[in-house]
Amino acid sequence: MFRKKRKDPFKEIQACLQKRDYKGALDWFHTLLQKDPKNTQIRLRFADTLVLAGNKKEAVKQLRQVADQLGDKGFVIRAIAINKKILQIDPSQTDVHEKLAEMQDQRGSIGKRKPRLADVLRRPGEPIRRPDGEEEEPEEAEVE
Repeated sequence: MFRKKRKDPFKEIQACLQKRDYKGALDWFHTLLQKDPKNTQIRLRFADTLVLAGNKKEAVKQLRQVADQLGDKGFVIRAIAINKKILQIDPSQTDVHEKLAEMQDQRGSIGKRKPRLADVLRRPGEPIRRPDGEEEEPEEAEVE
């Protein structure tokens, strides 16, 4: 007759964290991640809770997974931020420095492919101004 109320996992996690019951919160995170293993937001919060619980090694593992997923999806800036977070937790992760340098290069090359707003909005015939201060003459459009 009476329906059993389903517990909202996010409210349960919040309640556990407020009581500093990290083990209980981690159990709820495991349940959520079993249902949706590719959810990066849940995995990030899971990693934060692991750090609070003192399990930094597992937190770094989870954060690496999130950074790789976001990098593969093209969210390079977020992946860079997560890799920096890994270094804050465990500065001995030397391969993360290499990964960060690679991502910074990738981020730079992405910016070079996109035209700058100033170039898109310039009037025909105006010189193109580059970020380094140099100007170049625009290519003349052929008139038919």
